[in-house]
Amino acid sequence: MAFEMFRDLWATKEDAVEQDRVSIARQLDQTDRKFQQLIDRLVDTENPTLTAAHEVRLKEIEEQKVFLTEKLAENGQPRVPFCEAYRTAFEFLAKP
Repeated sequence: MAFEMFRDLWATKEDAVEQDRVSIARQLDQTDRKFQQLIDRLVDTENPTLTAAHEVRLKEIEEQKVFLTEKLAENGQPRVPFCEAYRTAFEFLAKP
């Protein structure tokens, strides 16, 4: 019974991680769209003040893209497998 409880907990955590991955990927897509829109505005702008403001915003968006990409890469598979993570707990429950 304890094994099933731990397994359910693990599955819940895996589902949450997957939802986080989807959310981060969606944010990354939105950031890419914002970046492209800003590039289009920058190309169409002849005003030096607006150009400078767009360049600052582009830099911010690039930093956000890097952050999201790193976060997406880190938010993957668990560092240790299920059996290894709960091995000590199972051993204790088998021989308290």
